[in-house]
Amino acid sequence: MAQLYTSQRSAIIYAHKNGATQVQLANDFGYSRRTIYNTLKRYSEGEKLENREKSGRPAIINL
Repeated sequence: MAQLYTSQRSAIIYAHKNGATQVQLANDFGYSRRTIYNTLKRYSEGEKLENREKSGRPAIINL
């Protein structure tokens, strides 16, 4: 799955505030309705637009 960039999240939120529906946003941006829903939900709950820090084991080799 491709990650959304902060600028893409901002554009989704801006378009939604200007009256675009989630279905329209999904079609315009090429993401699933679930991705649009999650982006708008995160914003409405006051979370930052940046990507969350990844959990998991650190890489062994740094290239």
